[in-house]
Formats: sequence, C-alpha cells, structure tokens
Amino acid sequence: VGIFAIRKELIRKHVDQFTSAGIEPMLAQATPLAIYNCVRYERASEQNATIVLDIGAQATDLIVIEGASIWARPVPIGGNAFTEALVKAFKLSHAKAENLKRTAAASKYARQIFQAMRPVFADLISEVQRSIGFYTSTHRDAQIGRILGVGNAFRLPGLQKFMNQNLQIEVDRLAAFKRFT
Repeated sequence: VGIFAIRKELIRKHVDQFTSAGIEPMLAQATPLAIYNCVRYERASEQNATIVLDIGAQATDLIVIEGASIWARPVPIGGNAFTEALVKAFKLSHAKAENLKRTAAASKYARQIFQAMRPVFADLISEVQRSIGFYTSTHRDAQIGRILGVGNAFRLPGLQKFMNQNLQIEVDRLAAFKRFT
C-alpha cells in the first residue's frame, strides 16, 4: 500500500505546462513510482534487486526494485547540501559555490573542494548503507545487484566513484534509454 499526497496547485502547475504545449496528460505519478515504471521497462531482465538513487536538489529518493515490488524511502540529502558545504567552507555565494561544485574535477583546488564536501558524501553513503541494511534485514533473500543513479545531482564529479568504493556495489548512471521510442 502506498499513500501519496500533493497539493492541487502543484499538480495544476505541472499539468498547465503540458496543456499549454498542446499535450493532454492522462496520468500523474509520484516520482518513486515513475522511476520504478521506467527502470522495470528499461531493465526488465534484471534478476537481482536494483537500488535507484534519484538525487535531486533538496533530497534523494532511494528506491529498491525487486521483481514486481518496490520499496522506497526519502533521504534528506540532495545536491544543495554539497553546495551549502562549499558556501560554508569557502564563504562563497550560493551561485559561486554551485559553479565550483559543478567544475570541481577540473579545478586546481579540486582536493580542497572535495575535502569540503566530504562530510556530505559520508552522510549520503551512511544513509544508503542504513537503507540497504534495513531492506536486507526485512527481505532476507534479497540480492542487491547494482545501484543506478539518476537526477542532476548524480552528475557530481567523483560521486559515482566514491559510492563504488564505499558501498562495494556496482554503481551506474542511468544516462540513456534503450527501449523507449
């Protein structure tokens, strides 16, 4: 059983974007369900459980997909947490910190930038590990096969590598669709 709620004005705002473009929406889904449907369609042949991390600006949706079942939990860490770490560490404006975050890998100060964001990386890993631990303790036969990252914040330089190293699970980015036409 899943219970989801959203304010009518938010739905209306999203629907209006489509109707103004001449598209009549037939259905609105909560993000975890839409991601579940997408991954089940794109990767129908996966045997093991897949974790999808949708890292948004404000929060992360952690979604476990195992066969035809879904388990989801919100994690209160998003891309803005990395930006805020840079704001505090280097006394920058939000806009400058956001730019620094996006270009961190190419910066001559990359080491200092990643050091400032390290606590946020660690907090995210800790939340993911805690979620995996809970899920596998309640689903004893579950085998986590991979983690798929989606969302703009998942493009953060170094995040995928850091997760691979710390979670000991293959971490991929869902960057392209193969079955959609």
